[in-house]
Amino acid sequence: MAAAVLLAGTLAVSPSDAAHGAPSGSLLSTVAKAKPVPAQSTRGGIINTLARASFRSTFGGVVFSESGKKPTIYLTRLDPAAMKAFTALPLDRKPSFRLAPHTWSDQLALVDRLAADHASLAREGVRLQRWYPDAARGRVQVEILGSTKSASASTALAHSKQLLNHRYGDLLTVTAVARASSEDAHFTGRADDTAPWNGGDFISGSGCTSGFGMRSTANGQDFLATAAHCYSEIGYLVRNHTGDGFSPGIGTNIGMGVVAYIDTATNGQDVALIRTENYGGSNNKIWGGSTSAPFRRTVTGWGDVAMNEVVQTIGAYEGESTALVVTGVHQCMTVGGRGICGISRAVSQFGKIAVGAGDSGGPVWNNNGGVKAVGTISFGFGTRSICPNYSVGYTQRYCYTGVGFTDIGSTMSQWGIAPVL
Repeated sequence: MAAAVLLAGTLAVSPSDAAHGAPSGSLLSTVAKAKPVPAQSTRGGIINTLARASFRSTFGGVVFSESGKKPTIYLTRLDPAAMKAFTALPLDRKPSFRLAPHTWSDQLALVDRLAADHASLAREGVRLQRWYPDAARGRVQVEILGSTKSASASTALAHSKQLLNHRYGDLLTVTAVARASSEDAHFTGRADDTAPWNGGDFISGSGCTSGFGMRSTANGQDFLATAAHCYSEIGYLVRNHTGDGFSPGIGTNIGMGVVAYIDTATNGQDVALIRTENYGGSNNKIWGGSTSAPFRRTVTGWGDVAMNEVVQTIGAYEGESTALVVTGVHQCMTVGGRGICGISRAVSQFGKIAVGAGDSGGPVWNNNGGVKAVGTISFGFGTRSICPNYSVGYTQRYCYTGVGFTDIGSTMSQWGIAPVL
């Protein structure tokens, strides 16, 4: 297993490589009265909510075009009632409809089943790298590590494909990749904020970024979300500062909260929660703009995203990155021998920077009539370059044209929390 290395402002370490602590008691304690979880308000979330409620047996997923505004909805049969209901939704463009071989819920169930079988498949020689649903193709896409460069490698690859197809049927498509998924994932601050705390702040530790303000749906306790790979110690006091992973340091060093939970589960998420209620709490604001001209944005909702929707990222180090097109949703991948799930991916449609080292944990959002929370930054991928911010005179940092982020819906359902609105 590779050792953790310092990657220009953040600890570039896979979740399994970090010596994460175990949960320290319950996340819940009696505080303010909680509010119910608000309805999803992203375009993809609005469609998925109706699908789950009324058309689970026919809905095959959704893919967007026209800058993330025109939905194409896949159905296993062109049911007039379903088509009428989806067409009546409050969307920018009326949907078009296409046939799908399998339902979206069946694809998601297979993604979960593969995650559960990850370790046993590895013992049988099947090296899963990435697996995810695909609405346009109608089948789960499974990438396995393998090659055809030698007779023995070809035999092993053929065995893996045969085993997967026999065990899981025609609901998946298997392809071989020559590189481990972790080789392409580079785990990736504002300096003088005051409570209640914003998303997009510098946070101490290994040098990461605070995510959305979150609140328990059971009792109203406040948290900030961030990335699990940023921390290894439950109870660590998080400060508004770049911390040990970045030199020279930036920030006021004021306490923001304590690390309450770090997800270390097999097939878990790259998410940690910072408890803030004794340090001024969390609010419904995130930073926007560049690092030199920041301003606050108000979070007005949350939701899932679908293929080709457009998202933005906020990192303490690189500021706001826009025009990022979603290229994958609900993915699982192997990192350091362990599966992590609930991952979506997006790339800059203009080849610009999507994320930089130190931006891990920061907010990812979608603009559908306001800021809609969709996830937290986990890693960068794609074309690498030296970051324009905080590189000259500081620990050198690298930036990337693609971003992997943890879906906020997965985080909400696992811990019973919702964005502060």
